[in-house]
Amino acid sequence: MKIIRTDVYPRKTNVFRLNRRSAAVSAVSDASAPNRDVLAGSRAAESGFTLAEIMVGCVLLAMMVISLYGGISFGFASINMARQNLRATQIALEKMEITRMYSWEQLNSNGFVPRNFTAPFYPSADGIDTNGGLTYYGTTIITNVNRHPAYSNEMREMRVFLSWTNKNIPQSLEMSTYLSEYGMQRYIY
Repeated sequence: MKIIRTDVYPRKTNVFRLNRRSAAVSAVSDASAPNRDVLAGSRAAESGFTLAEIMVGCVLLAMMVISLYGGISFGFASINMARQNLRATQIALEKMEITRMYSWEQLNSNGFVPRNFTAPFYPSADGIDTNGGLTYYGTTIITNVNRHPAYSNEMREMRVFLSWTNKNIPQSLEMSTYLSEYGMQRYIY
């Protein structure tokens, strides 16, 4: 299959230079054949990019690459922050669910529920520290509930505070729940 060019598109050329060259060529001689060849050669020479156009293109390309890099970096930082917040929520929820397994006497005794604890970002089964230095520091506080006098002796409020540092920026999380002496079945039935 052979492609034949049927339409002729006009080229954009620098009109000022074209007029100067055509005036110079017509002043030298009136013979039409050599002048057309010289004029066609000058048009072909002007069809490339100038240094200014190349520089503008390079600047635009550099701006696009920098903004793309910034967007990708922001995306990875956001994902990392979301992972750290999710892990902090998992740790706080784990501490709350563990206390639901304790008896009422264990919850009210001093020192049975540890007040301070630490947890790694990546927990490992073999004890090797693979978390990259990110450690969560937590505090568990169990206090009386000051809601209604009928419930004050049968309920406790548990608060879990977590703190960690992400690239020299301190982060924190707080969760709280209520614990009852007889569980939920006494209040539902």
